[in-house]
Amino acid sequence: RALAVGPTGPWVLVRVESAKTLALLDTPQADPAEWFEDEDDEWDMLAGPSDAATATPEAELEPAPTQPIMADRLLQLQRGQWVSVPLPGGWAEGATDEATESVPGATSGAWGGGVQLVVHPTTGQPELLGFSRQKTDANAHRWRWDGETWQHQAVTGLAPSVHQVAAYVDGQLVIAQRIDNRTAARLVLVRGGVGTLIGELEMEGLRMGRWGAAPAGGSLALLYEAGAAADATEDTPPQMQDAAAQARVMAVAMNLLGQQTIEPTELVVQPPAPIMGHPDQIVMMTILGTATILMFVFWRRDPRRSRLILPDGYELTPLFRRGLAGLVDLLPGFAVVLVVYGITPEGMGSRWPMRPSGGGWEDMLPGLLFIGVTVAHTMLTELALGKSIGKLAFKMEVRSLVGRRPKPMQIILRCLLKSFDLAAQLLLLLPVIGPFRQRLGDLVAQTVVVSRKPPAPPESKDDEEPRGRERGDDD
Repeated sequence: RALAVGPTGPWVLVRVESAKTLALLDTPQADPAEWFEDEDDEWDMLAGPSDAATATPEAELEPAPTQPIMADRLLQLQRGQWVSVPLPGGWAEGATDEATESVPGATSGAWGGGVQLVVHPTTGQPELLGFSRQKTDANAHRWRWDGETWQHQAVTGLAPSVHQVAAYVDGQLVIAQRIDNRTAARLVLVRGGVGTLIGELEMEGLRMGRWGAAPAGGSLALLYEAGAAADATEDTPPQMQDAAAQARVMAVAMNLLGQQTIEPTELVVQPPAPIMGHPDQIVMMTILGTATILMFVFWRRDPRRSRLILPDGYELTPLFRRGLAGLVDLLPGFAVVLVVYGITPEGMGSRWPMRPSGGGWEDMLPGLLFIGVTVAHTMLTELALGKSIGKLAFKMEVRSLVGRRPKPMQIILRCLLKSFDLAAQLLLLLPVIGPFRQRLGDLVAQTVVVSRKPPAPPESKDDEEPRGRERGDDD
């Protein structure tokens, strides 16, 4: 009858029409085998023994008469098992159908105006709403469960209606009621048992039934079924042609101030995109595939071919200093993107080539511009000075594996492949696991980043005098 999901999981309000199901819900520990007196004699716990117990073997067996069951139960899913929560004591009072008294505790709980189940977004506890079609001062009742007992509250200010939905918006309970003979709904804010009208929402092309409510930011969104969609065309994908002949799903929303935040909008379920169907996926597969091939080709596994010759007084630069120099090299790119697109470094994550917000080329433009600027200025400065801005600030330089200044083509290769490191940051692990602290561009160009060794501390006089005395004593 109703479904709601909250922090504690899903809750459902169900109408039970089976005596055995009702018994299992009320006593889940009961063994179903106990329902049978023996292998040949069925015994319904609630309906009584069947005629098969006294019939002769030759007699034709007829189905045992069953009594109608109509009972409501509130269930919560806990660790894969549905657990029954007792309904409030006055739940049956809203019944407009004839209640069935054949089963103790069974009630119809019809509530002619409908029922709603919501879950508090903070506490995770369920709330039940029962609506009456009669024009009374309080034609709605609200029960809140605190984990042990139900707290009842009569709600006034609601018009009689047979169609309503409810949801929490910014911690406030909002009820949407269908306006009779109109494709519109009134939104009512419930506080302290009193309903206050927020406004009315027109639902274009609304069909009877099949609608619901959900919070959308600070607004209540109504999702409803509208008229049939447009006919399928030749361009309609095969998996969407069946859906094109079905009804549309529309959305419209209003905030708590009565302002309409979403005009009637059709919700379209897009078919799953094929592999390599988005530009960001193309970029990702191209970079990772090319990087893998380059590592297999240029990673020297033979120690005799992996020799490093450094000039006197030089050493491989520690990774920490290289990281600081790399951050300095990123600053010009961030500055250009901030000026052109107004995007701060914090907002670059959603516009990165391998993590775009929408998956299109336009979404990746800020990230591509940043990478292009970074590659360009580091290449130009290394070609002219042998070091980038960051390396100049931290006194580093690029050398070949034999200790010489790299050739222009080596610098161009290592700088072009820097775009791979920026797009796929996982490649930055190569300097950590490689023997010469080389990133992908260094592996291909056969270069390393070096810096001068710090001068050795001079020997103190205290260290020299004892040696002199020892030499004198021997003489």
